This record gives sequence, structure tokens and C-alpha cells, in this order.
Amino acid sequence: MQAKKIIVIGLFFSFLFSGVIFSQVSISDKDNQTAHSSAVLDLISEDKGFLLPRMVTSDRDNISDPSESLLIFNLATKCIEIYLEESWNEVWCLPGYEPGLCDGFNFQNCGDNFCDPRDGNVYKTVQMGDQCWFRENLRYLPEVHNNSEFEAKGINSEPAFGVQGYDGSDVSEAKDLENYAVYGVMYSWWAAMDGETEPGSQGICPDGWILPSDIDWMYLEGFVDSTYDYPEDEEEWLSPLHRGDDVGSQLAHGYDLWDPGDLREHPAFEANDDFLAYPGGYRETDGDFRIFGLNGHWWTSNSRDDDYSYGRYIRYNITQSTRNAHQKERGFYVRCLKEDN
Repeated sequence: MQAKKIIVIGLFFSFLFSGVIFSQVSISDKDNQTAHSSAVLDLISEDKGFLLPRMVTSDRDNISDPSESLLIFNLATKCIEIYLEESWNEVWCLPGYEPGLCDGFNFQNCGDNFCDPRDGNVYKTVQMGDQCWFRENLRYLPEVHNNSEFEAKGINSEPAFGVQGYDGSDVSEAKDLENYAVYGVMYSWWAAMDGETEPGSQGICPDGWILPSDIDWMYLEGFVDSTYDYPEDEEEWLSPLHRGDDVGSQLAHGYDLWDPGDLREHPAFEANDDFLAYPGGYRETDGDFRIFGLNGHWWTSNSRDDDYSYGRYIRYNITQSTRNAHQKERGFYVRCLKEDN
């Protein structure tokens, strides 16, 4: 414990008196108190303590260029932590305390990481015009269905879940796959909507986020496309199939993930890393996985009729984006949009 006290005192001294030379310093709430002869800094009180800076993990990680021996108290983990050898280390933790999945995260502004309290998955976020989007596909996976189960769920208009290339029913096994980490989860439209029916509903997204509507996607597309805006060029974006100029190349990312084609060869491809649209393919109604590496497919919350709903997809061989209605039984990916943008 003596070593821990010395570390705390040394940090406090350097913080208060950096650049100034003192022989010994005493801080006391009483008059005429002098520092002990063995101490460079002596804090003296009979009814007050010494407080370390208190913050959650995400705030700690935002400290710019932390110095060796920097100390903080982590409110999320209930631990005193010290920065040594380029990493944060626990000095002492409250015995028996078990932090929640997202206790170390404090989402306040778009651009902050968001932690989903349902499973602890952490998502990067990005401001796109007036909208705040997940930069990654949703990875929430309450259950997973093999090919035959996926098909049966679709026939019965029930929620179905999958991970690219996985023909199994073990959630833990599916989550261990690289395709889960990179591409996220494939949802039938019923799974994506999570029992809701109105455009702009929360659906499968976490609290405070929504499954974007057809119009929400148009605002995103019009914001990034170099030629067509939205709503000024609304007619362009309402068109079926291929729309815009280079919106697909603007949103896509991961050169080596996409098959060779016009999409990745366009100058706009990877000109930024805002949206990170990857070619995760889709899952057909029979549970089969299709066009992996060629296309990326995402649901909107707009239903065209009882059997079809609108989606977006980006193709390897065109620079535009594609709007079309698809069978609700298919498995597409989900991007979440901050509510009340």
C-alpha cells in the first residue's frame, strides 16, 4: 500500500507544480502545518480525503498522450488504474463488483462509440449530414438458424437470423466466426422489424436508434453522392434499381473484400472511411448464401406490401446504389440510425 501512496502523491505533485521547483510542500486545512521531512508533498487533514480524477472507460481512453504513472479512478469498473508501458493497469478494484456490459461507455455525441447493453457489442458511429449512423452492421444475435430453419421461418413469416456462411444453430459458435465480426448478422425483414410495422420504427436496433426508412436512406445517399442531392433531386432517388452517380463507391469500403469492378476502381472508393459498407451478400429464402464479395444488402423499415419490403444494395460492378423491393424472407443486413436526428 505504501508504494501505491507514493505513486498517488507523485502524480498529484507533478500535476500541481509542473515546471516549478519546490523543496517540500504541505497542503492542509489547518494553520502552521509543515510537510513531513520524508515527503516532497504532504496532504494533511483529519476529516477530508484525496480524490483521484473519476471517469468511465470511454473518457479514460480519450485522454491524449497519457503519461507513464498517470492515475485515475474508473467509475465503470470501480478500479484505481495506472498507465504503464502503453496500457492501463488495475492497481485495486472493489472486491466482488461486476460491471455491466456497457458501464465503461458514455455515448454523448455522434462519433463516440456506442455500446449495445443487450450484448456488449460496441459500434463506431458517424455523422452524415444531419444524420448519425452506425458505421458497422448490427451484430445483435439472439438466435441463429440453419438453412432449413431459416427457410421454415420465412414460410411462416417469423423472424430468422443468420451469419454469412454458417449453416448451424449455435449462437456462440456463430459469434466466433470472422464473418460475424466483419459483416454482422443477416436478418429476415420480420427479424429486422422485431414485430413493428411502421417506417422509422426501432425494430431490432438498440434503444435510442431506429431501423432507417426508405427516405432516411435517400438522405444519406443524397448527402454522399457527388451529383444528385436529396430532396432537391428526389425523382432520381425514387427511381427503381440503379440511382445516383457514385453513391455506391462513396459508401463502400474494403478494397480487397470486393470483387474487381467499377465500384472499387472509382476515385470515390475509400476516399473516406465514413460508412464501411462491405460486400456481405445476402441469404436467399431457402437459407442459401448468395453473391458474397459481390454485393452488400441492407433493409429499410418500409414495406411495399405483404410480401415485399424495400432495401438497398451496392454492387461490385456499378458505382451507384440500387433500390428495390425484396421478399421479406430474405436475409439482409441492418444499419441503425440515431432516433430524432
